[in-house]
Amino acid sequence: MIGLLVVVGLLPRVALAQVGPDDTGPAPVTIVLPAPAPAPVVPAPAAPALPPGMRNVWVHIDSEIPGIELRRHLRGHDDGRRWHTVCVAPCDSFVSTYDDTHFLFDGPGMVAAPKFQLGPIGYGRYAVHPGSTAQWALGWVAVGVGGTGFLGGVVALVFAGTAAVFVGGNDDIEDIAIAGGVATAAGAGVALGAGLPLLLTARSSYELYDSGPTVGLGPTGLRVDF
Repeated sequence: MIGLLVVVGLLPRVALAQVGPDDTGPAPVTIVLPAPAPAPVVPAPAAPALPPGMRNVWVHIDSEIPGIELRRHLRGHDDGRRWHTVCVAPCDSFVSTYDDTHFLFDGPGMVAAPKFQLGPIGYGRYAVHPGSTAQWALGWVAVGVGGTGFLGGVVALVFAGTAAVFVGGNDDIEDIAIAGGVATAAGAGVALGAGLPLLLTARSSYELYDSGPTVGLGPTGLRVDF
């Protein structure tokens, strides 16, 4: 018998076909090819290192009016601007912060909410309840008018009392005293009964209603499950 040997590359295997005297066709040839080498694994690029003391917090904002802004003051870490906008509701992004960084919520037609710090959290959801700047201004007008009336009434009462002591009582002094009493009562009523409630109810507020210490890592990168 005649043997035919085919060797492909440096393989540990060989293919052998035999041709006998009774074979009428060409001898079959078997070729064994090596399996392709796996593609090299490229490591994912590492996230850039944060400056010392900085951390990132994922922030979501629920607002009752459009255009609510999250503003930040980095204090000793910023570029000189005291407050600047970080994101607009619903935000849904990472916000960098330091331990001494202050934030507040502000927006068109609303009174700025009190400042706060993000704290040691990985993510946070905030609900903002905006107060009206128009109502805030009206409250101060009421306090101003009421306060002026109150002070005017007090001055009138002091004048009437002094005049009654040195001049004696008469109808004019009595009228001044009555007017002073009315002005004092009315001024106090306007300032305390109208102005103060308007100011108190015009203030903006917020609440942190959901937060967590960590952020999940999914197959496509960072994610937050709310």
